[in-house]
Amino acid sequence: MAWQAAWAGLLGLAGLTICAQADVTFDCEQGKNNWKEGWSDKKKEYCCQTASIGCENNEDPPAPPPPPPPAVPPVQVSTGSAAPVRKLQGPQRKEDGMPYEVHEYENPDHHIDAWRERHLSTMKATQHHHTRGSWLYGQLGTAEGVKDPVSCANACEERNDCYHWMFHVTGHHCGLAHDHGFPGEDAGDWIHGHSKRYLNKPQTAGGVASEL
Repeated sequence: MAWQAAWAGLLGLAGLTICAQADVTFDCEQGKNNWKEGWSDKKKEYCCQTASIGCENNEDPPAPPPPPPPAVPPVQVSTGSAAPVRKLQGPQRKEDGMPYEVHEYENPDHHIDAWRERHLSTMKATQHHHTRGSWLYGQLGTAEGVKDPVSCANACEERNDCYHWMFHVTGHHCGLAHDHGFPGEDAGDWIHGHSKRYLNKPQTAGGVASEL
């Protein structure tokens, strides 16, 4: 009977050990920010079951990817050509004040047309005669330092022998002419005008100032 008592004693001790282990608790708030490295497996298991902390399948989600860069607007391309097209929004200047280059337009004539119309528009606020084209023959020379059509017309008015002025719309230089010659309206890269002394001359039967 002694051996039965011995076995009963051993079983009793084992039961107490199991109960003691089952009653072990952990503070799941302590060290939760470093649970993955700092907790034992038993604490992870306990806190996962009781507080949903320390669960191996409950890791922090990865950071979201950075937002994509802003979309670049597509370059308008002319039909049948791979060259970029600058839509003409009226005459414009670059930041340094210079006109765009001819190759920056789809059609080189757009460059000339844009600048001609721009310079003609500046003349509308003046009392100077102005129109498209150049004045052929009878040139007096170039007005030095003149870079706009209004100043070109003024330079002609200041000279008693000047009857016509002409301004190159892209080269920005001014030419002056005697009371001789005739207009060349086909010169699309020029604008020109008559001085007041020309317009105040006696008119012929055809309504044109007489040529001397």
